[in-house]
Amino acid sequence: MISSAKLLSKHTRVLCQHIQSSVPFLAVRRFSETTNHERVLDASKRGRTSYFRSLVKFGSIATVSSVGLGAYLYWNETNEDYATWTGGVLRFLRSLSVGSIIFGDYVWSMKGFRLPLENSPSELHETHLRCAKRLLELCRKNGGLYIKIGQHIAQLDYLLPDEYCHTLLPLMDACPTQPLSDVYITFVEDLGATPDQLFSYFESTPFASASLAQVHKACTHSGQKVAVKLQHRGLKEAAKGDIATVAFLVNTAAFLFPDFDYQWLVNEVRENLPKELDFIHEARNAERCRTNFGSRLDVTTPDVFWNLSSSRVLTMSFEEGCRLDDAEAMKSVGLSPADVSRIVSEVFNEQIFLHGFVHCDPHIGNILVRPRADKPKSPLIIMLDHGLYRELSPDLRLSYAKMWRSIVLGDKEGIIESSKALGVGDYYELFAQLLTTRPWRDIVSSEVDLDRLKMPHTQEYRLRIQKYALSAVTDISHLLGHLPRPLLLLLKTNDCLRSIDRALGAPLNTFIITARYCAKAIEQAELRAAAMGHVSERLLGNFRARRNRLSVEFRIFLFRFYIWLNILLHALKEFFPKAIFIQREQLYV
Repeated sequence: MISSAKLLSKHTRVLCQHIQSSVPFLAVRRFSETTNHERVLDASKRGRTSYFRSLVKFGSIATVSSVGLGAYLYWNETNEDYATWTGGVLRFLRSLSVGSIIFGDYVWSMKGFRLPLENSPSELHETHLRCAKRLLELCRKNGGLYIKIGQHIAQLDYLLPDEYCHTLLPLMDACPTQPLSDVYITFVEDLGATPDQLFSYFESTPFASASLAQVHKACTHSGQKVAVKLQHRGLKEAAKGDIATVAFLVNTAAFLFPDFDYQWLVNEVRENLPKELDFIHEARNAERCRTNFGSRLDVTTPDVFWNLSSSRVLTMSFEEGCRLDDAEAMKSVGLSPADVSRIVSEVFNEQIFLHGFVHCDPHIGNILVRPRADKPKSPLIIMLDHGLYRELSPDLRLSYAKMWRSIVLGDKEGIIESSKALGVGDYYELFAQLLTTRPWRDIVSSEVDLDRLKMPHTQEYRLRIQKYALSAVTDISHLLGHLPRPLLLLLKTNDCLRSIDRALGAPLNTFIITARYCAKAIEQAELRAAAMGHVSERLLGNFRARRNRLSVEFRIFLFRFYIWLNILLHALKEFFPKAIFIQREQLYV
């Protein structure tokens, strides 16, 4: 008992020292300095600072003591890996402290956390930026799951303040790497040999690093160039504790702010993270994806080397290409960014509406593009990182397709009916707005208007959307908490595709292509249903299926015609004044 108490005391002392050095946010003096650059502290504010300092000190001491004791008891009973235990507790304390400081900053700066926020734009900007930088530092230090969550936040640029999205954007590329010694240990544990024995060449420095793994270039003994993906050590062991930490923070936020209920996020992470940490599962997903697109020549996946792969090591053919957000690089090799955007949208809509097997992490780092070998002017899409997929049932696919068809046609009754089938219920307006990022009045409008489809890529529009998201935060939280889980990942996929379209300058691609594929999916379902009936029923069913498909195609034609007409009118407006000016100049010659 005495030895246990001494060990606990030692552990707690080490933790406190480490926290003071690695979590500077606990220094209240620094917090005070960073939030009051241009303010003069009067007596009341000094009293407020003293109160807040006491509160933070008390909370920090209580947290370190209670969590240190609980973590020690858990470690002593269930976990013999001291490094894993220490790392998990440190990540928890770091997350708790940063979360507390972010909370305190908003309360301090805004005189209480109430919606809607009434502070001036400059005050909001400074607060958002400070808190976003703290969150970025937290994600980088904690790594793994935290980086993955930060990456998703960075893509929600139409919902979250720009300060968060821009600040967290480096997480899409610059992720931590593990030392070469850890790489060798993983190889020996999983494959029974070192990289030098398994490959004729193995590059010690990774050329890419993600939230869960890093990738090395290598060459097999047969001369094949490969990419070797290695999972960061300790992730599987830390996953359970990190998920519990995220759950604790989400539950705490829900307790402090009942409107912020994001338990659905915890449920998604808890279900999907173990799958992403199993590279054999990822390899099978990659091969199934390639099989599904066997008839297409414009999309592929890397080849899997099964004899050089395990649950933590994945060896695949090395694929080269342009990043999906690098339009200039595409143009330099003779490719059209608009064509690339179109094919990417086709690929994912085909997965959603026809295959029912969907890649749910299509951010810019997971897709490459290069010219096709047989057609140098045509793009070849290479899909990477197949760890996160979702199976969609035929009924869900059909209801989701009908939802999109109703949106395209501006059919309010169809939207309501499809929303009920998807489990959305009375939140049909909000769900349609989340899918399209357009106001409800535009969604149900029957006018053929370009603004009805296109999300303006302007600061004013993003601020308007963000303001709406804050005002509807209770409804959004409730909706996301009750949506079927496959729909949550479809919303994420939707966000990623929209970001890709904007990066490549083709903001209408996803909407139009989604309309076409959802119409095709509905037609196929209706034709299958008609084939089960008598001759007259088959004929009538076939007619209805074709008619419904043509109604969507006609609306798409009107969209495209409207776009073409706008381009023509703009060109004429630019040309004719110049022509008139030239004629007037010639009269004076």
